[in-house]
Amino acid sequence: MPEVTKPLAHRALAHVAPLLLAAAAWMAPSSCSDSGGSRAGALSPAQAQSRIVEFQQALKPVDPTTTSDIQDRAFRRATELREQLTTAGREAGLAALKAFQSQPEATLNEQWPLLEVAAMNCPAEVEPLLTKLITTYDGERGMGLATQAVRILGESSPKAAIALFEPMLRAPWEHKTKPAQEALVDGWVRAAKRSGLKEARVLCDVLVDIRQPADARYAAVNHLSAFGGERAIAALREVLLEASSDGLLRRKAAQALVEVAPRKQACELLVHISQHESDENFLTFLGSMLDKHCAGL
Repeated sequence: MPEVTKPLAHRALAHVAPLLLAAAAWMAPSSCSDSGGSRAGALSPAQAQSRIVEFQQALKPVDPTTTSDIQDRAFRRATELREQLTTAGREAGLAALKAFQSQPEATLNEQWPLLEVAAMNCPAEVEPLLTKLITTYDGERGMGLATQAVRILGESSPKAAIALFEPMLRAPWEHKTKPAQEALVDGWVRAAKRSGLKEARVLCDVLVDIRQPADARYAAVNHLSAFGGERAIAALREVLLEASSDGLLRRKAAQALVEVAPRKQACELLVHISQHESDENFLTFLGSMLDKHCAGL
């Protein structure tokens, strides 16, 4: 069809599309492996290096004998710089990664903020390092940095985090020298939210698995209400029906149930449990739940 005979909307789109593509390319997040030019306003290598040096100075431990206002001011400054630098771009990520690798003797609170800045600006480059920290036990560093790496990987490389964490969460007995299951639950949730997952998946498996440590099961049930779904309801029901389960876990399960299940379904299950419950304390708790959520049904 000749240009002059095309509908006006089609002709306009032909002119606008290249502009939209250019805008999208400009807005795309940068990576340490990018080879293209820098965006307007991005830090130069020298500027990035200067900002990271400033950040390192702010992260240094404050003399514990100083007054609380000085300590608070130092904490706020370090936090402010960290928030700014996590979105500062490629050069900031490179500079932070170099600083992290050059000071292995630094304290935990000096290391993990640099690792976070590097990962948030250069996720593809830092992902292997985070994975190694999580899966390789370091007797000198201990578990502090590995636990921070779980959180950082979940935020910076969510798909990789989910693939790594799920097998670890489903096999807790094999990971005594790895980050705590509770930390892995938190990392998985961060990654799932970043990825837009709508299904509870591994949280349900952790919740109903009696081999899991209590804090991991608590963490799982605490996060289930953010996902919901039939799978979550089934897992909560299983916990509630196990009279021998941890009393606190059952209370948390009941509270989550009224958030994720249809009201009638949740109330029917709570009534059923109360009719067969032998634990007087839990029965009292169920009575208050029924009064609060099921009156009038």
